[in-house]
Amino acid sequence: RTTRQATIRPARQPTSSLRRSFPAVAPDPRGVVPVTTPTDKLPPQDREAEKSVLGSLIRDNRVYDDIAQVLRAEDFYFDAHQKIYSCIASLIGSSKPCDALILFEEAIARGWQKEITAPYLAELWDYSPTAANAKYHAGIVKAKARRRGVIHLCMEFMRDSYDEFEP
Repeated sequence: RTTRQATIRPARQPTSSLRRSFPAVAPDPRGVVPVTTPTDKLPPQDREAEKSVLGSLIRDNRVYDDIAQVLRAEDFYFDAHQKIYSCIASLIGSSKPCDALILFEEAIARGWQKEITAPYLAELWDYSPTAANAKYHAGIVKAKARRRGVIHLCMEFMRDSYDEFEP
């Protein structure tokens, strides 16, 4: 594949909302600005909502059925949270209890003790004093995952457009 130059559009003043979304690019002497994308932004995610869901699951395994209808491990943005949720799903799916100690032992068995530490599991336990709002927080995590999915698709379309890919 050959690398192509980005399409260049005539310069114009961006609206105020675009100024916040896209990095500022100075026009070149010909009066054109290269097309830019907001790739320097962090993808949509909510660490607190993810921690709340995981803490709720550790605290009260009975909410797993409600959460499993909404979330998959891939919906979590942070890798450690994906792994923790995978361990929880595996344990509860096998009709085993899941508390911080059992979860840590499962992480060790999978070789994930560097990503999933006992102090972090204790932090998750403390982070969610009740499991009452677990489904609500799971909805937030799912909404952020959907937004990341849309962004990924748009980036794929943009890349294919620059490569002049025809579906």
